[in-house]
Amino acid sequence: MPTKPSAREFFSSSQKNLDAQLQLKQQIEALETERTQLLQKLEQAVGSQSVSEGIEVPIAQIKRRPYRSRREKDPVAHAELVESIRNYGFRGSIWVQRLADGSLRLIAGESRLDAAIAAGLESIKVDIVETDDITAVKLSRIENARRRNLNELDDTKELLYLLSLTLDMSEAEVVKLLYQMKNAVEGKAPPIPADKEQVIHAVFTDVAPDISWQSFISVRLRLLNLPEDVLAVYNSGQLAYTKALAIAQMNDDHLRKQLLELAVAEDWTLETLKAQIKQLQSNPIRALSSQERSHPVVSRLEKMENQLKTITVQKVNKMSPDQQQRLLNAIERMEQLLQAKKMELMGHTLQEAAK
Repeated sequence: MPTKPSAREFFSSSQKNLDAQLQLKQQIEALETERTQLLQKLEQAVGSQSVSEGIEVPIAQIKRRPYRSRREKDPVAHAELVESIRNYGFRGSIWVQRLADGSLRLIAGESRLDAAIAAGLESIKVDIVETDDITAVKLSRIENARRRNLNELDDTKELLYLLSLTLDMSEAEVVKLLYQMKNAVEGKAPPIPADKEQVIHAVFTDVAPDISWQSFISVRLRLLNLPEDVLAVYNSGQLAYTKALAIAQMNDDHLRKQLLELAVAEDWTLETLKAQIKQLQSNPIRALSSQERSHPVVSRLEKMENQLKTITVQKVNKMSPDQQQRLLNAIERMEQLLQAKKMELMGHTLQEAAK
């Protein structure tokens, strides 16, 4: 005969259920608040009369943007979003543009749309915006800037697409015009037409105030020509764009592959990477020797150190109470292990010195 739970166990279980319900309520309220804030921002940008709120449409009818992100998704964040949709229903915000033919094209919410598909949804509620292509791209930038969804290459492609629309030119023509504009300032080419220069300045002032047009041309456009091996690693999120550009300088496929593998495996700083490139360029027949590399044990610890630095108060605040406690427990265990290992190694070093 099964034993009855004690009063303590009964009340403990009841409290856990109440805590779980409260946490669920708070998460749903947070999602609803975020959706309301985004809708207000959308209506402020285009006018409430141009927005049809919360219209359910088949997902299959939503067209993708011409410059869809090529970056691989964070598998953990994606899985959590899918699970959230399955547990709470879809409560995010998807913005779509109604095109001239009546079809719908995504403006913002690509990750949420992908998660809804992965969760098995066939239809979804969207906010339909009656607007032009240029404004649609600007709206996309508003949302992506808030969420920081795009990597630098995606951001570059989006800005080029916007410039193509505003200048009524192809992407290749825009790139050529930008380089001519830069060369003209440096006295190496005739100036571009004044009206086109004004449009370019207006675009950067309006939607990319944190990026100067000079930096965009000198740095960002180089991302369009990354070698395939570097591009694949960069798009996976394992390599910062500054490091990707540095490695792309190596024309030798073998040396570039070596640099790429080491930079990722040992989490080299940009300074270390540049120093290695400089040495290889001065002596291209020399391969990187094992003596020049960090020991794998040291590299793993240094990588762990860098990962710990990414844990911020903001990220922890988004965790559930249970996840926060597990994090603290893991840090305490790691602290104890590191202290014990430190004492062990110091003792060994002293013993060796005494011999």
